[in-house]
Amino acid sequence: MRLLFHWTKKISLPDEQKRWAFSEQLRQPFPRDKLTLSVKRIRSKTAAPQIHYSLVLKAITMSEKSSKHIYQSDDLISKAVHDEETGAKEYTLEREDIVEKNDQYRMEAQALVDELQQEQERQGYRLRFVISLRNKEYFTILLAALASIGGMLLGLDMSTISGANLYMPEDIHLTSKQDSLVVSGAPLGAVFGAFIMPATNELLGRKWAIIVACFFYTAGAILEAAAGDYGVMISGRLLVGAGVGLAGGSVPCYVAECCPKSWRGRLNSLYQFNIALGEVFGYVVNAIFVDVSGNWRFMLGSSLLWSTILMLGMLGLPESPRWLMKKGKRVQSFAVWRHLRGVETEDSKLEFLFLERVISEERERNRHNRFIWLDFVRKPRCFKALVVAIAIEIFVQFSGTNGLVYYMSTLMEETGFTPEHAVYMSLVGGGALLLGTIYALFIVDKVGRRMVAIPNITIIFLGVIWVGFSFLTPKDKVRTMQGAYISGVIFYELGMGPFSVLSWVTPAEVFPTYLRSYGMMACDGAVFLFAWIITYNFTGMRKAMTSTGLFTGFYGGIALLGVVFCIIYFPETKGKTLEEIDELFQKSWSEIAKTNLQEIRRTFSDWFSSGKSE
Repeated sequence: MRLLFHWTKKISLPDEQKRWAFSEQLRQPFPRDKLTLSVKRIRSKTAAPQIHYSLVLKAITMSEKSSKHIYQSDDLISKAVHDEETGAKEYTLEREDIVEKNDQYRMEAQALVDELQQEQERQGYRLRFVISLRNKEYFTILLAALASIGGMLLGLDMSTISGANLYMPEDIHLTSKQDSLVVSGAPLGAVFGAFIMPATNELLGRKWAIIVACFFYTAGAILEAAAGDYGVMISGRLLVGAGVGLAGGSVPCYVAECCPKSWRGRLNSLYQFNIALGEVFGYVVNAIFVDVSGNWRFMLGSSLLWSTILMLGMLGLPESPRWLMKKGKRVQSFAVWRHLRGVETEDSKLEFLFLERVISEERERNRHNRFIWLDFVRKPRCFKALVVAIAIEIFVQFSGTNGLVYYMSTLMEETGFTPEHAVYMSLVGGGALLLGTIYALFIVDKVGRRMVAIPNITIIFLGVIWVGFSFLTPKDKVRTMQGAYISGVIFYELGMGPFSVLSWVTPAEVFPTYLRSYGMMACDGAVFLFAWIITYNFTGMRKAMTSTGLFTGFYGGIALLGVVFCIIYFPETKGKTLEEIDELFQKSWSEIAKTNLQEIRRTFSDWFSSGKSE
């Protein structure tokens, strides 16, 4: 089997002493005779259908009959394989072989770049109508920021329908059941959008899938603003939802495939940030138009501005280079790669070489495999990833976030606020969610996923209990009820902001590359299906269970299950190589739980130790 790999760190190889550097920090040399390559099959975190391998080098000390871990590559090692087995495979190479292969693949990368540069010049191919910045890092940030406006469309819809619902049902004569269907129509349409996401992305590409989502959303917003009866309104809500659902899976895939791996987690979190920002903007719009005649039409139609910005912005961005390579468009893929990363550095050339080869190998291997999505059931590693990703979606949705957001103004009115004041006070909850999301953007890659999940799902649990008990305040103590409710909402949203970031980050990390689009479809569909269930049944459940029973009993119970799950089964993926993530999901559930509990015990031990030392 061929091994393709390269170094990004120097390892000391003094020929005269035949010694290797044991550690970059310790610099402890020791004699060696052979080098063992332990190669484990893993799947890339990128959205492109690639198989990658992580390389672990172990120096074998013959005199001591022991092995020491001297180097673990943080880079991707691509390997041509033709079997579907997982697990470690060992190969023995002499030092000279490693140096020779390293040089060989540098030359192959340069040859590929030269070939495609010449082919591009021969064809006269140029990227047209694409935004260009001298600083490629700034362009990458701009690309992620523009594409992530798709999240703002979801946030806008959630908050504007909350304000519009105070006035719209009376104007177009909706029954209680029709009103529930109108409010929940967008999440229901989003399930359809998520369902067509893989086919749309496969046929049209990531960029044009997002543009199609904009068309759905724009058409739906126009129908909403112009609606004079239930039929037109529900049609508009379903179209808006289809756009949101299609963008919900396409945007993270597009950002993941275009951005460097070192930024991928944070830039993908921009999608959730824009959801929270869109909610705040929506509440601001509600407050602006609350005293205007036909206020709810302006509220629902205001999102046309942002869908237009997203559509025009996407027209100025390139297609994903990985999607182009997958479709056999090598020159176009190379042109986009040059625009995004450049080909001046050796690392960029090598990464493009691996991109080209691995996609070619993956395409060849899956040519006759028509039902790869069945691996979610056939392979325990894939099944565990699906369970973890869907579980996070369940705990985000069924702990009450959509009931609270979609009916924010209605609940405010129930606690004694006038409709106008209810619209204004909704800004408080949206602002708390935005602050929590901003905080998560700065800590998710520093403290780790578990340290984001566990504290914040606990805050969600306490917050939703707090909100539920606020409705028990005597009716004659309006100010007390309002204060208790608002403070509970703020506490709840401050926890929901960071935790909901994981609903987009987790699927991007846990699924194997060849199942990425199917995994994103499953998670995207689950998000909006659960949102529809919550929003459609919110009014009926509140009547049957009372507001206290719904928030404290039902939502609080789900949040408590989330606390237990995150403590025991939610794995840490921060700072792990692709090999380590794959190895993590190869473990049994009991092994994952044991590792997580040991880590918690170690963390508490460190805290107590540092406290005593002070």
